Amino acid sequence: MTTDTVHELKPVVQVRPAVLIVDDRPTTRSLVRSVLEDSEFRVYEAADGLSALSMIESRRPDVVLLDIIMPGIDGLETLRRIRQRWDEIELPVIMLTVKDTLSDTVATLDMGATDFLSKPINFPILLARLNRHLDRKRLADQIQQMRDTLEQKVEFRTRQLAEQGRVLESSLENLRVSEHRYSSFYNDTPSFFMTLNEAGDLLSINRYGAEYLGWNSDELIDQPVLQLLHSNQRRKLGDLIQSLCCNEDTVQRQELLLNTRSGEHVWIRVSGRALRQPDGELRLLLAGEDVTESYELAERLAYLSGHDELTGLVSRVELMKRLDEAIEEGAKSGAEHTLCLLDIDQFRVINDTRGHVTGDRFLCAFARRLSSLLGPSDIVARVGGDEFALFLRRMKAGEARSLAERIRVAIEKFRLDVDGERLGVTTSIGIVPILSGAYGVTEVMTQADAACYSAKQIGGNSVYLFKPDDEVVERHYGEARWASRIQKALDSDLFEFFGQEIVAADNAMSHRESLELLLRMRRSDGSYVPNSMMISAVEEFHYGLRLDTWVIEHAFKILADYGISNGTSHTFSINLSGQSLSHGSFFNHVLERLRYYSISPTLLCFEVTETAAIGNIEKAAQFFSAMRELGCTVALDDFGSGLSSYAYLKQIPADVLKIDGSLVKDLEDDEIKLAIVDSIISLARKLKKRTIAEHVERESTRDCLIDLGVNMIQGNLIGVPAPLAGFFKE
Repeated sequence: MTTDTVHELKPVVQVRPAVLIVDDRPTTRSLVRSVLEDSEFRVYEAADGLSALSMIESRRPDVVLLDIIMPGIDGLETLRRIRQRWDEIELPVIMLTVKDTLSDTVATLDMGATDFLSKPINFPILLARLNRHLDRKRLADQIQQMRDTLEQKVEFRTRQLAEQGRVLESSLENLRVSEHRYSSFYNDTPSFFMTLNEAGDLLSINRYGAEYLGWNSDELIDQPVLQLLHSNQRRKLGDLIQSLCCNEDTVQRQELLLNTRSGEHVWIRVSGRALRQPDGELRLLLAGEDVTESYELAERLAYLSGHDELTGLVSRVELMKRLDEAIEEGAKSGAEHTLCLLDIDQFRVINDTRGHVTGDRFLCAFARRLSSLLGPSDIVARVGGDEFALFLRRMKAGEARSLAERIRVAIEKFRLDVDGERLGVTTSIGIVPILSGAYGVTEVMTQADAACYSAKQIGGNSVYLFKPDDEVVERHYGEARWASRIQKALDSDLFEFFGQEIVAADNAMSHRESLELLLRMRRSDGSYVPNSMMISAVEEFHYGLRLDTWVIEHAFKILADYGISNGTSHTFSINLSGQSLSHGSFFNHVLERLRYYSISPTLLCFEVTETAAIGNIEKAAQFFSAMRELGCTVALDDFGSGLSSYAYLKQIPADVLKIDGSLVKDLEDDEIKLAIVDSIISLARKLKKRTIAEHVERESTRDCLIDLGVNMIQGNLIGVPAPLAGFFKE
């Protein structure tokens, strides 16, 4: 009697699955390691492709997470080398990529990637896909183990039949049980298994695959497999069958689009191999899985990368791409195009009064109306919140201007009904010709922005054609450049303070009432920029709050560093912009820095221009009142420059009126100036407010002001602005 024994299936030892992370960024590897180890995975790391290949040889991970872009050999080359040794079942590889296009995704899959994930990584999806591929691998291992065991049993039973006829029935029963188990795995595994002949006829298909497509297995046997494919995929499958027949025992892969019985479409990732049978016939073995979700996600991402999600119009990124192509085309063929930039005038009113949901509805309706006014070859894009662009291919500027004017009129008449109210807007349109000499997309977009800005500056609801030497455009360019310089000065700490004295009028040469801190911006060569050159840019590009925040911080620090205390006989005047008054947080910031530096509020006088205060009179009144309650003094700067100074004066709780320098300069020679200044001083006296006359440059002017009863004077006659440190040394 034989002593041979059958090696039965061994219990599976529960070993934590191992994952190899291949990424040149340590932060990415560390983050993924942390998530995976929390989910009971063993984790190995490799920073490049060569290290990854070595790690696979030594550690034999269950799954590889492989970044595409790495130094040395990249992810694609590493994947190619892996697939020379291990197929998808033996070693699943999930690619990590920042690329969202369909072509890049298909390229990785064609090279043998098991799956892919886009960065930044969605970890719940990562864990779900890891578990799915590990389940497939464990299932494949079990099937292989059962096959091996089955073969052992058949061999064992065959030898035993020669020796022990009495155990034949028992052996056959065991064999039937094993075959049933194998058949169950084959039919119920959630994958597609097919066997074809060389002609492409289905010899077998597992139950799961047939039912997934809406058929019974028996209905498909001996039928051409091509009938299951979408019509534009049949040639692709034919090429795969031919290639498999010509390259026996070689695993090949393909993505195929199948039709279900109900007419739906399913993307299948297929791995195929041709095996020569003992009778000489070739059998084609195909195994596949549904990757429709991956395809749909890739298509969705590709769409979103080129379209605005709210309106469905072309996105800014896609527009820039199209413009770049047009500029390149123009350089070769001389073709001319036109770009129009549209900005909805006062769209904020709709958002503020009707809410953002209504605002979004209006934008969608606006986009549809705009699209209806253009031809099929024109491109409409949404490039900002309420900004749209029209790319008019092969249309010259003159024709485009006429079209833009028709669009302006159509938009002016356009209305959207919302809850019984008809909402409408106007639009400002800037036009830029794209000529063969255009330098690039950035230049074209900058010119379009300047033209649109110019259209708004002349009142909105207008069309403006860009001209390089236009004064309005040049001013916009200049302000934009100044905005960049101001940003650089803030980042590089290029601002500093000068000081100028404010003295009592009746004792002008001896008694200092206040010291005004004047902000100066330093150039890289050490010289200083005149304030008038940057004021309009500060207002236009809303740098007022940032500048005022800088001023408060550095002015208070200087006073604290020099030990300024309540014993000082004068105050320090600090200028603030009107933009800061609208921010409730700014007052809290001033209060917090006063406490931090232990500065007495009585030492401070805050100056705000009359124009800024009147422009937001309610906020200005609140700010002035709060400052006065702290103990600070508040001054209205440039008083008399506005058209309604007296009308608003009672509403603004200011302590000091600082008479505008344009009224003070040479007032003794101008009867009208003299009368205006006299009335200001008289009114201030009745309202119990003090007065300061600025820009005093002549003794005759000072004497005239003293006769009128002004309280304080300031100007080059008293002292020119000078670096602040010199005043503290005194």
